[in-house]
Order: sequence, then structure tokens, then C-alpha cells
Amino acid sequence: MGKRDVYENLVRRFVEGPDADSAATVRQHLETGEREAAERAAASLKGVAGTIGASELQSRAQALEAGIREETGEVDAQLQSTQEELERLVGAIRQVLGVGGQQQAVESVEAVTLDADTAERSAGELESQAARVDELAATLTINDGEDESAG
Repeated sequence: MGKRDVYENLVRRFVEGPDADSAATVRQHLETGEREAAERAAASLKGVAGTIGASELQSRAQALEAGIREETGEVDAQLQSTQEELERLVGAIRQVLGVGGQQQAVESVEAVTLDADTAERSAGELESQAARVDELAATLTINDGEDESAG
């Protein structure tokens, strides 16, 4: 839809920023007894995943968030599942975009075994979100205009 650069920048920020370590953040909060902070971190990951069109990650993060909130006995398994999908997705995106240092690339390859179908599916997920990027860009433009007129 002509906004590939905007979407690519959004995805780059996802894999290069703190969102790529969200599962570790949730785990740390749980280990220190900060359930509300863990729930917020899972909710944040769910939102970011939805924004970039990572529906499987979004679904797993949503289950994790609910498990933390409802204090189910499944939180460890949900966290592991979320972490696995996050690592798979981040590794695939890094491979497609060619981001991350050599050490990060080695760690990604060790953590996630990608075959051609997985990488292609991830690239397809990225491409399919062009309309969402246009919608977000339009919303940001509208909000920026409202902020300037309010000031």
C-alpha cells in the first residue's frame, strides 16, 4: 500500500527494542512477586503483537495476560509458549530484515531453527499488515494535527 518503509521501521523497532525481551520482563516480574507489572508487560506485548500483525504471538500473550490476572496454574506453560513464539518471530524478522549484530544473529539461529517456510510465512505476515500501517499512520497524522491545534 505504499507504506512499506513505515511498517518496516515499526517492525525494526519491535525487534531491536525492549519488546523483543518482553517474555524475560514478564518472567522477572513474576519472580519478584510483581504480578500487576507482569500482567501489564504481557498486555503490552499483546498490543504490540497486534499492531504489527503477529496474530499467533498476540494470542499467546493474551492467554498469558489472562493466566496472570486469574492466577491460573498454567502461567509457566503460557509464559514458555509466549517466549517460544516471540523468539521465533524476532529471529525470523531479524533474518528477513538483516538486522542485529553478528552475535545476535548467532543467538537467534541457536534459539530458533527457521526453515524456508517459516521465514516466508513471517515475511508474508509482515506484508499482509500494510493496511494496518496505513491506518496507524493516518491515526498518528490526525492526532498530531489535533495536538498542534490544541496547543
